Amino acid sequence: MTALDRRAADGICSRSQRRWMCAALHACVSILLAPGPTLAESAAETVDRPRWSPSLSLGMLAHVQDVSGTAVSTFPAREFFEPRVDDEPLVLIPVVPVGLQLKGPDFAFGGRSLRPFLHGRVQVPFDQDRTVLRQGTVPNPVLIPDDLASMQPASRLSGQGSILVATVDVLGQVGAGIALDVDLWDQPFTAALSLDYLAEQVTLDGSVVFVNGLGPGEGAPYLIQELDQLEHALFHYVGPRFELETFAAAQGPFRVSVFAEFGAFFALGDRSKSFSARDATDSARFDFEVQSWLIQAGVGLRLTWAGR
Repeated sequence: MTALDRRAADGICSRSQRRWMCAALHACVSILLAPGPTLAESAAETVDRPRWSPSLSLGMLAHVQDVSGTAVSTFPAREFFEPRVDDEPLVLIPVVPVGLQLKGPDFAFGGRSLRPFLHGRVQVPFDQDRTVLRQGTVPNPVLIPDDLASMQPASRLSGQGSILVATVDVLGQVGAGIALDVDLWDQPFTAALSLDYLAEQVTLDGSVVFVNGLGPGEGAPYLIQELDQLEHALFHYVGPRFELETFAAAQGPFRVSVFAEFGAFFALGDRSKSFSARDATDSARFDFEVQSWLIQAGVGLRLTWAGR
């Protein structure tokens, strides 16, 4: 399967993922907006908090980060397409996090009751492909003229150039923090602040397509060269995450809550990845870099074992 075939297949997967994401989001919104006496009656109940509270959460995040990329090859420069550059340096994609949290016993500090907690989660991105760099008319297929007698120069054929596509595969997150109860807008909330570590795996697909004209004036017959390389990169981040949570409903030993969150994460270590593609005669080098900050914000549902 060629690089162009893979990108077409990825596009089909992205559309399917977006349909699934919309259905899940619609279900979450329906749950949040559904009124009823059960919520009001449950909110009025007094439930003694257990010393340890495990919970499961599901959310929807907007993931935002800046990236950049370059490509250099040993092929001769083609004035026809080299000046044409198109890229998407801003990666703005939806992410679905699925997480586990464990809150510990309350302790008093400064006249307030605080609860420490640990949490970890996996983040699944959707619509995650971004063209970081594009020079020329790739990923269009190379168009060989029907009339070879026209002797069209190879430099004028469409479908040549360089392209670098970044795909955010998955993210993992762990953190530790402190939670406390607060009253906002005459309603009880739980505010939580944690310091988190975030790992991001990215797949990089770099390709260069070049057509050599073996005839007079770089005309027919033509030789198509394609250099293609897939590479994986892992980037590391650390930063604060803030969460504001409120009670929604209770059923038996379980409590359902809704929350909003915001996180800002700073890149650690090497923020770049370089790799090469080559054949018997030529080579290409691709460079990819993430910028210093990664931002995430969104909402979610949490199911907590409250005990009896």
